[in-house]
Amino acid sequence: MRPAPERKRSPGFSLVELALALGIASFALIALLGLITVGYQTGGDAKEETLIAGMAQYVYGELKEQPFDTLAAQTFYFDAQGNPLPGNADAAYRCVTQIRAVDEFPGVQTNLIGARLVFEWPPSAATPQRMVFQTSIAR
Repeated sequence: MRPAPERKRSPGFSLVELALALGIASFALIALLGLITVGYQTGGDAKEETLIAGMAQYVYGELKEQPFDTLAAQTFYFDAQGNPLPGNADAAYRCVTQIRAVDEFPGVQTNLIGARLVFEWPPSAATPQRMVFQTSIAR
């Protein structure tokens, strides 16, 4: 009898090795996709906060240009790029200012007024998102 011929192992991967490699690769891919969505959301939030900070700077500048004794509450409207609008038509953001006298020392007239800037978007929503800035304006 002749001995059985030796089988040479082919240089490829077995089915078990391929299944294991695909499982590891798909697990890593799913984890990366989860990170991409979180990164996208974080980037969008940062962009929106930067845009609103620029609008707050604009509103603060407008308030500082008004005579100190006639400062009053106002409403400002902005488009989606943060540009000021003359009215609320097509507004993506609304800023309502609240003005109050600073009375830290009762009976003493101060040269300081507190301003609260309340940004809401979208302005037509029943429960809009809000961001509030507080600042002081000196005479």
